[in-house]
Amino acid sequence: MNAIIGLSRLALKGDLQPRTKDYLEKVYASANSLLGIINDILDFSKLEAGKVELENVPFNLDDVLQNITTLVGEAAKEKELELLFWVAPDVPRALIGDPLRLGQILTNLASNAVKFTNTGEIVLHVEIAFVKERRGNFVFTLKDSGIGMTLDQLDKLFSPFTQADGSITRQYGGTGLGLTITKELVEMMGGTITVDSTLGQGSTFLIELPLDIQRRAIKRKLPANVDPSKLQVLIVDDNDMALEILFDTMRGLNFSKIDSQTSPYEALELFKTRQEDGQPYDILLIDWRMPELDGIELARRIQTACGSGKKPAIFLVSAYGRQEAMRIAEDLEIAAFLSKPINTSLLIDAVFEYFSTDAPQKEAQKPTNSDEGHPHQSLFGLKVLLVEDNAINQQVAIGVLEEAGVVTEVAENGKIAVDRMTANPAGVDIILMDLQMPVMDGFEAARQIRALPDTGNIPIVAMTAHAMDDERDACMAAGMVDHVSKPIGAKQLFETLARWAPGKQDTPSRPAPVSTAAPTAISPDASGLPDQADGFNFADAKERLGLDDAFFLKLLRDFNAKYSDFADMMRTALDGGDQETASRLAHTMAGLAGTIGAEDLQVAAHDFELAINKNGIQGIDTAAILKAHARVKHTLDLLTAEAEETQPQALKSSGKGADREGLRRLIPELDQAFASRRISARQRLGELEALLNGSAVMLFKELTQTAEKLDFEKSRKILATIQDEIGTAE
Repeated sequence: MNAIIGLSRLALKGDLQPRTKDYLEKVYASANSLLGIINDILDFSKLEAGKVELENVPFNLDDVLQNITTLVGEAAKEKELELLFWVAPDVPRALIGDPLRLGQILTNLASNAVKFTNTGEIVLHVEIAFVKERRGNFVFTLKDSGIGMTLDQLDKLFSPFTQADGSITRQYGGTGLGLTITKELVEMMGGTITVDSTLGQGSTFLIELPLDIQRRAIKRKLPANVDPSKLQVLIVDDNDMALEILFDTMRGLNFSKIDSQTSPYEALELFKTRQEDGQPYDILLIDWRMPELDGIELARRIQTACGSGKKPAIFLVSAYGRQEAMRIAEDLEIAAFLSKPINTSLLIDAVFEYFSTDAPQKEAQKPTNSDEGHPHQSLFGLKVLLVEDNAINQQVAIGVLEEAGVVTEVAENGKIAVDRMTANPAGVDIILMDLQMPVMDGFEAARQIRALPDTGNIPIVAMTAHAMDDERDACMAAGMVDHVSKPIGAKQLFETLARWAPGKQDTPSRPAPVSTAAPTAISPDASGLPDQADGFNFADAKERLGLDDAFFLKLLRDFNAKYSDFADMMRTALDGGDQETASRLAHTMAGLAGTIGAEDLQVAAHDFELAINKNGIQGIDTAAILKAHARVKHTLDLLTAEAEETQPQALKSSGKGADREGLRRLIPELDQAFASRRISARQRLGELEALLNGSAVMLFKELTQTAEKLDFEKSRKILATIQDEIGTAE
């Protein structure tokens, strides 16, 4: 199942003929459907055997709800259904119980609702009935506008292996076990479940569950500079239910001056009236999909109506198609794009990000190249040791990890992983450990790695099938910290890595300036780029990004070429009174400088941006930022010139014949990279092609294809053949 789902998912990302794509989409959907059936049967068997045990751990309700969005949201978007969460303001978020089972209960119900609903909305309402001695009775009500059920169908709804009738099974699929499992879990947790339904008018499931409330919960707060009692809020959504939910959410955050409109035209008139009366709105929450006038056009007209005056913070809300909305609205100044269902934590995060500086960043948010489901760009450069014996599973895992720029090294079994970590634990941030492997399994490997002197802080994450949930205690006892399920899901894998990636959750500290001593020699000789250079900390940058010297050198060249005239660009913006462009240039420069390790320039650009946003551009002192950039440019100019001097002749000459000396150096390095299953090996194929200089063309083409397929063993064989043909073998 891991191979079918993982490989078909990766294949769907390529350029495919329409018929082939249709076949693969059906394979992918059918495999997921079969996986659901298998998981239902296994869960039911475990319940019947009394093997399911409940946890009692601290958790956050918003995290559980967000996970439901991740698991069910895509299916709702495909059917253009609105999935809404309505959490009453007085509901505590910091709870104690079994978040996994609570999530399973609510996900089962939400998945069913999506399956049996073709139009309309699905609303999960969370309330608290009473609290006594830090134990509350929580009420979860899930209502859909789907096909509904008859009284006869309701009578047998919770019976195992039974659906409403045979036509339901044929049309919608499934085992008829989902609701049976849900009922069993609810009752195990001391709760009750009831259902009310009318044929053709939808269904309402009501669950009451007792949960403990954490004694000292950290309450999420708005930024200190945001006083919700003084800010004017306008909410625009044509869906009455969504409007009410957003209204209650804002009121729960202590915003008191809130207006709401279902008509975008009336909202526009109200906005203009408040502008004229000198009581403008500070925050707007606008739904994108509205029949009269969509939210993007409404935002455009509102910003036009503001003229040169202060514009409100506009948060664009969408139930689906978020990336499309970002693309269409790229010319607008949007504070954030929020996906329904909105929970309080996400809304606080968006408001905090917008208001957390003295002046909000005005540049419109741009869509990224990654798709909506994979926002973990912060994983780029993370070093993962993948311990997995199955070649297909290796290919799937590496293909998924590559999407986030993760640097992956492979060990075929636990013993190889232990030997690798014993020899040199450096260069590994996280270990992904399969459990069932020959020679040495994952449990023993984890125990031995934990016993090593320098590996105590390296997280080990188990990779296990969903059916093996009862192995989690054994994983923890062996020294593992978390687990991801097979078949490997990109979202879960990225979220787990982000949770354990070293330093990923920390706010970066202000970097210390690099010494202003004389420039270091920076020739990229055989030992690679130096750790330090004038204005640079290459070691930290390369370690953070996980790039080899050749690729990192290309990154430096590209930066230097694009921003060589940065000083002129900044002076032009300042002379023209263009504060927005000057601020954006400084902001961009701070980010890029940090990426390439130009720490002095990063600090100077950051300080310059803060000064502009706080005091404006009149009389701004440009000395520090321009001096820092000049130092960086001087260093990069030297680096580029010296790199050109030391470049292999084949790269500088169009003459015929392979550069055998260069190939004797490069081919062993590539072979070692392929042997270690490093994705970065593919980045050096351009260098190989240049050194071949027209020789072994067909072999090189074949090598490119096998490397793209991550077939590292075959790539090594082709590389050896190239070596023999060119005559560079020792």
